[in-house]
This record gives sequence, C-alpha cells and structure tokens, in this order.
Amino acid sequence: MATVKYIVRAAPIYANGAKIAECESLTFEISGGGEAVFGLEGLLTFTKGAVTTKASCKAIVPVAGMGSRFTEKLVAQVDVEIGVMLDGKLFQVTMRPMTANYSSDSKTGRVEGDFSFEGGAPKIV
Repeated sequence: MATVKYIVRAAPIYANGAKIAECESLTFEISGGGEAVFGLEGLLTFTKGAVTTKASCKAIVPVAGMGSRFTEKLVAQVDVEIGVMLDGKLFQVTMRPMTANYSSDSKTGRVEGDFSFEGGAPKIV
C-alpha cells in the first residue's frame, strides 16, 4: 500500500473556503489503498485501491470559536471541504470530521483542540 505522509511545523487549514485554524502541527496522510499480490514466485504486483486521506491538526481554540463550528459538524456527521497548502500546492478533499479532543490549562488560559478528518482522494490545485 503506497502511503505519503506529510508532517509540517505549522499550516493553516481551510474548511469550505474559509481559514478555520492555524495549526500548531498538522499531519496529512495520503494512502494509495493498494495491496501486494503474491504468487508462487513471490511478489507479482500491487493492486490499485481507493485513494484515501487522513488529516489531524492541533490548534489553539479561541474563546469565540474557530468559525467552522467543527464540533457541531462532527456531531451532525456533516462532510466539509478541507484545503491544506503543501509542497507549493493546494490539496482539496471532502472529508468527514472524525474526532475532536479539547484540553485546557487554567494557568495559561489556553484551550487547545486536536481534530481529525478522513476522506477520499485529494484534488491537487
């Protein structure tokens, strides 16, 4: 299975054309979905599978929210169009919000969120 995994130090993440977060860290994984096919002689070829993407983002959550109402979309099981700038290109993909994990620190007054998304093949612009 061919997998490309991008890890970037900081990047914005867009949902439905609007910047929703400046990620402290972002992982964006593209998987080719193929599998190895073996025969008597050993490895014969690789199948072509469905291309999938996974993204996870750690971001500061302002008191006013991120503008995307991410948690509401997660609970309602609504897909969002996500865009991530990587390698000088915009990767756009329809993704489903999968998890939202919030943590807060009363000493610093900081609220952080860890968010994950899953989707199909990205469109590279």
